[in-house]
Order: sequence, then C-alpha cells, then structure tokens
Amino acid sequence: MQRQLLNKLSWKPIYGFTQFTQRRAMHDRNKKAMELIAKGWSALKEVDRVIDYCELNDRRLIPLLRAAKENFELALETDNSNTHARYWLSRLHLKYHVPGACKAIGAALLVEAANMGDADAQYELACRLRVENEHVQSDQQAFHYLEKAVDQLHPGALYLLGAVYLTGDCVKKDVASALWCFHRASEKGHAGAAIAYGSLLLQGVQVPESVTKLTSKRGSLARKARKDAESLVRDQAGMARERFQIAAKAGCDLGLKWLERLDEEEKHLLTGNKMVEDAQGGKKEASGTKELVMPVPAFNVINGGSHAGNNLAMQEFMILPVGASSFAEALRMGSEVYHILKGIIKKKYGQDACNVGDEGGFAPNVQDNREGLVLLIDAIEKAGYTGKIKIGMDVAASEFLTKDGNYDLNFKKQPNDGAHVRSPQSLGDLYKEFIRDFPIVSIEDPFDQDDWSSWFSLQSSVDIQIVNQIGTITESIQAALDSKAAGWGVMVSHRSGETEDNFIADLSVGLASGRIKTGAPCRSERLAKYNQLLRIEEELGNVRYAGEAFRAP
Repeated sequence: MQRQLLNKLSWKPIYGFTQFTQRRAMHDRNKKAMELIAKGWSALKEVDRVIDYCELNDRRLIPLLRAAKENFELALETDNSNTHARYWLSRLHLKYHVPGACKAIGAALLVEAANMGDADAQYELACRLRVENEHVQSDQQAFHYLEKAVDQLHPGALYLLGAVYLTGDCVKKDVASALWCFHRASEKGHAGAAIAYGSLLLQGVQVPESVTKLTSKRGSLARKARKDAESLVRDQAGMARERFQIAAKAGCDLGLKWLERLDEEEKHLLTGNKMVEDAQGGKKEASGTKELVMPVPAFNVINGGSHAGNNLAMQEFMILPVGASSFAEALRMGSEVYHILKGIIKKKYGQDACNVGDEGGFAPNVQDNREGLVLLIDAIEKAGYTGKIKIGMDVAASEFLTKDGNYDLNFKKQPNDGAHVRSPQSLGDLYKEFIRDFPIVSIEDPFDQDDWSSWFSLQSSVDIQIVNQIGTITESIQAALDSKAAGWGVMVSHRSGETEDNFIADLSVGLASGRIKTGAPCRSERLAKYNQLLRIEEELGNVRYAGEAFRAP
C-alpha cells in the first residue's frame, strides 16, 4: 500500500512538469510566430502604402512582398496552428503579385484558416464566395461563414450582414436586424457601419428594442423615455451624431461631412428633407426652380491623375449622352459605350487594364491625355453614337501645380527632366487643341483653384462649360441660384469616397442643374444614384431631359 501511494505521489509531479513544459513550448512557439507575423505585416503595410502609385506587378514591390511571404511562411512553420499566419499568407497568394504566388494555395489556406475559426478569414471567404461565384450553394456557404464571423463580432462581417438584411439579398429584408448589425459594427469603429446607422436614423427608421436595450445599459440617449414624436426625432438626431463622430474619428471624410450637415441643416434634414420633396413634384421654393429637369449624366469612364497608376496627368475622362431623349435612354447609351470601351481597352492594353477605380472608371496604361480622348472617340463611334455623346474632363490641375506656378503633366514620375512642364498659357493652349479636335463640352478644374487669371483667360476664349466646386449643401444651393442668375450652368457632383446614399440625385433634379456627375455605370454606390434618377423620372412622368441644353436647362 505504501509503495502504491509512493508511486502515485512520485508520478504526479512528473506528469505536471511534462504538461508545464509542453505549454511553455507552445507559448514560445506562438510568441515567435506572432513576432514573425508582425514583421510580415510591416512589409505588407509598406506595400499597401505605395501600391496606389505604381503598377501591381512593379518590381520595386518584390523585395517587400518576398519579405512578407517569408515571414508568414516561417510563422506557419513555427506554429502550424496559428490561424493569423494562414490568413495573411492566403492574402499574399490571392491578392498580391508576389513571386511564386498560387491562387489555389491561397484559397486552400483561406479555407483552412476560416475552418480553424479565424474571423478575418471567415469574413473574406464569405465575401469571395458571394462575389466570385454565382451558384446558389456558394451563397449558402458564404452566409454560413459570414454568420461564423458575426458570432465573433467581426466588424466587417457585421457591416456586410447588415447590408444583406437591409437589401433583402439572400435573406428576408429585416431593417431592425440591419440596424442591430450596423450598431454593433460601429461600436467597434467601423466607419461604413456608423455612416449607415446614422443615415437610417435620419431617414426616420425607428430604433429596434434590441438596440435600445443594448445602448441603455451603456448610458446612451436611447435610455431616455420618448414622450412624443418631437423628442424622438431629437434623440435619433443625437444618436446619429454619435455614429457620425465614430466615423469621423476613424478618418472617414463622409463622417465629417455628415456632422457639418447636421450642424448647418439639422432641422431641414430631420423634417423629411425638403429638397427630396422638391424633386418628387412638391414645392419648389427652396431651390427657386420653376421647372424640374432631368440632368445629363457625366459618366467617368477613364481615370488618371492621383486616382490611377498610369501616366495620365488629368484625372477624369467622361462621356455625356446629350443626344438622348430621356434620362433612361441616356443611361442606356452610357452603359453601352462603357462596355464597348472595356472591350477596346482589354484588346489594346490587356485584362488588368479593365480593373475599375473608386468611381468605376478604367485605368489603362495610357501614355498621354490625347490618347485617353482617342479611346473615348473610338468607343462612341463603335457604339453608333457619334454626335449624340459628347466628352467632358475633370483635369484636377491642382494635383500637378509646381511651386513656380507651372503645371507638370509628368508629375507622377519624380524626378523628371521637365519636358512636360507647361506654363498656364501653354496648358490653356493644350485645352484649346483638345476642344478643336474632340467634341468636348466641359472641363472641370483646368487650373489651380487660385489661378484666376488663367481661368478667366480660358473662359473668355472658348464656348464650353468650365467647372469649379463649392462645399456644403447650403452653399451649393446658394451657389446654384447665384450661378443661374449670372447665366452660368450648374453641375451636381459626387466625391470619390461615396456611400449608397442617393441624395444628390434628388438635389440635381430639385435644382434643375442640367448635369450630374456620379461616376461610371458601375459599382453599387454609383448605380444607387442612377437608379434613383430612373425612379424620379418614372414618378414625375412627363418631365424634360436637359440634353443639349444642359448648361441652361
């Protein structure tokens, strides 16, 4: 008996020590793996910092990509159970042009990481299954992984699931569930979710009880009793402001713009948005509009400038279907030319040149600005719309203004020999050549915003629309009224960082601006505006399309 007891006592410490040693070794492996992952992240972060200014397969990125790949592979060898190493290595294989990359390996690693419980991997796999595969089974699998990521409160997954519930895509439409998802994601700092949540509140969507209970525990405005409709509006405005502050803190410009809008026009927005009523046939006094007019869309179909990695200095090349009889026909004409242009670019520059930018335009490896205009003419002619579709440009000349007041059309290559530097007068002459050789009807920001003498010189010598910008909604409405009083044209424009908020569609019709710029007929946040304009045209019935008279509709 004593011997048995002694054996038990002597065995337990050994077993416990063995377990301790194993855990210590596991901890050391995990620590070493995380150190290697941190090194890989550092190299990849540097790639992401410069990738917008060069080609994806630029050789200068190869050392950084190799360093990231080696560190992630070493991390996986060190700790084979590390899901982060699997996920980041899968991203290298799938997204970046790293030597030795294999999409099949990347996909396998992504699935492994997702099945091992990595929330980032589950979210990305859900996105890829949803976007890259049209099979119903893939939709079900995508939703499965999305729910797994949501279970871990992944902010991106919460935002995406909220969008799914809001649109009724794959599941029954449920605005209350969408609000809950947006709320939880915004609490984790997701700017898009914060904007979506705040926007829905300002549209009058009621806060569901699930969110009210959640926020009441944290001292939110929702804890206060709402005695009447007026107090409810004030509370929802306060909650919306909190969400926009979250977005602004995350570095989202749109959050700042929403805060400015609340400060200046809170009463205007919270009583149903009077301009929307104007665009739908209500009172027109706010905009001074006597007749509602459907605007000519300016489709941004080729990108250059700071928005693209090609050699184009000028930022946007647009097509305007002025010869259409209605907005619906204009949208069809623009879409046809856009897809024909894609085919021309693919044949001439390769498949990679068909990738789209923030505003939906293509960014082919075009060598000069005239070449971009020639591409537009070829697409318009091939579509059979010569004479019916005109061309517009957004030069964004401030991007390539030099310190001595000249303009460097080769500003993307630094240093350069200065052969493409032009004086303001020389740049103006180049615009006149373009206007002479191509059906250009509008040029936006042809010079720096403070180069007023050049603006005046060009405006007085050509018969096209020269465009500059103004800021808030209040300023925009006043600027539109002043411009019309002076006999100038008006254009309502988007920004690069857009959401699916379609307010500017209503604003354009309500102001009878005659022209709207909101990107290519591509990407959901761009199409949201065009779809809203289609709805407005259908609801108004017999409404005039600006067409050739877009400068003075």
